[in-house]
Amino acid sequence: MYFKNLEELEALLAGHAYAFTQLGLVGDRADTFNTAFGNWLAEQYELSTAGGWGYALQEDAETRDVAPVFLLAERLNKFWNDWLS
Repeated sequence: MYFKNLEELEALLAGHAYAFTQLGLVGDRADTFNTAFGNWLAEQYELSTAGGWGYALQEDAETRDVAPVFLLAERLNKFWNDWLS
């Protein structure tokens, strides 16, 4: 999957979650990942995710002078450990 920035990735994931919900493949858990990840980022790193987690991570990456996709990978690794346990 190609995406230009993390905001676009977030939108793609939200669109897929909505489609799967409409098809009855995931029940009433529409956009569970995006919501959970955004809330987790806000709690763990005190980031404002009002504009979405994609925007928050891009801004944080700029501040840290690191590629947004690398920051996403690092944060996702920590998130999966928390969310799936």
